[in-house]
Amino acid sequence: MKRVLVLVKNNFINDRRVYNIAMTLKTQDYDPRIIAVSSYKKMKYNDNGLLKIIRIPSFSSLYSKPRLKIKAIESNSNKLSKSAQMLKQNKYRITFVSIMNSIFYNIGSFFYAIYFKPNYVWANDLNTLSVASQISKTCRSKLIYDSHEIFTEGLTFRSLSKIQRYFLINSEKKIIKNADAVVVTTNLRAKFLQNKYSLDKVWVIKNCHKLIENINSEN
Repeated sequence: MKRVLVLVKNNFINDRRVYNIAMTLKTQDYDPRIIAVSSYKKMKYNDNGLLKIIRIPSFSSLYSKPRLKIKAIESNSNKLSKSAQMLKQNKYRITFVSIMNSIFYNIGSFFYAIYFKPNYVWANDLNTLSVASQISKTCRSKLIYDSHEIFTEGLTFRSLSKIQRYFLINSEKKIIKNADAVVVTTNLRAKFLQNKYSLDKVWVIKNCHKLIENINSEN
C-alpha cells in the first residue's frame, strides 16, 4: 500500500477539500496520513476513525494559554525590556507567533515523515510547500503541490508580513517546477499557473459534493 503524507496548516476541522482528497486516496488503497495543527482550543472532530490525523502542537497553543498570566505580570512591571515592548505591539506579536507556528509545524512534520517514509507528499496551499519539498527530497518521495486557489492573490497572503510574503513567493518560484504534479481547483487557475511558471501541465480537481445517485422507483 502506497503511503501519502498530506500536509495542511490548519486544525483540519472544517477543511472539506482536504478531507475529500484523503478519503478518495483511501478508497483507492492508499494510506493517507494528515498532518494538521493542534489548536489551543479543544474542538470536536469525528470522522469515525476513517483517517489517521497527526496534530502538531503549535506555538500558539503554548503562547495563548498563559497569556492572562503574562498580562498580569506586565501590569505589575514598571519597566519592560525593549524586546518585550516590541512583542507587545500587535503587528510584531502576530508576525512572531506566525513564524514560530511555522517552525513548530515544519519540524514536527519533518520528523514524522522520517518515521512514516511516505511514497507521496501532498502539500496543501503554498504555506506547506517548502517543508513538503524538504520531506520529498529526504524521503525520495513524489511531491504534489495542491495550490487550491492562487495563494499569492488571496487575503491570507496579503495579511502576512513582508518577510513572510517574500519567503513564500520565492519558495513557490523555486519549487513548483520540480513538483511531480501541481493541482488547482479551476481551469482558469490552472492556466494562470501554467503561464506564470511555464508549466507543462496543471491538474484540476474541483470542489464538488459527494455524488448521490437518484434512483426513481417505478410506480
